[in-house]
Amino acid sequence: MFALAAKHRTPLFSSSALRFATELFAAKTALSGERIDFVSIRGGGGSFEEYGIHQLEMLVTLMGIGAQRVMACGNGDRSRHVLIEYADGRRGTLTWMQQQDFGLAIAGAKREIILNQVSDFFPNLIKAMLKFFTTGEAPIPAEETIEIAATLATAVSACKTPDKWVNIAMQ
Repeated sequence: MFALAAKHRTPLFSSSALRFATELFAAKTALSGERIDFVSIRGGGGSFEEYGIHQLEMLVTLMGIGAQRVMACGNGDRSRHVLIEYADGRRGTLTWMQQQDFGLAIAGAKREIILNQVSDFFPNLIKAMLKFFTTGEAPIPAEETIEIAATLATAVSACKTPDKWVNIAMQ
């Protein structure tokens, strides 16, 4: 997708709307300049394979790229819990249960922020899309989208071999 877009100079981006939640923007701003050491995200919907992307978008929005490996555990198809480790030792977790509302716990170097709701993500996404259509500049770096896709694929694979680290293969 990105190679074809680059060849033809076609601007594009792909994202979960949850990346654009008002509370997520506020937390990122509040922690600006502060190292984020740990993020725990919960959420649900459909299946982990379909809905895990939403949690990963929020994780990468806060922690950036650089994830190296994933370990999964959980209770079969009823729940998934995924640990993501960054090269510098930072970690994030995703907990998926079908009926779970989205929420986050963020540990910065100096403080913690708990988000028990995420809101306004669709209106904020539409604003970002309109700006994208006007400027042709993607609001999300392609490197983030590529890492999110690779991490989700690795997490889905790791769910088949629980309690073992699986390296994220970036292509």
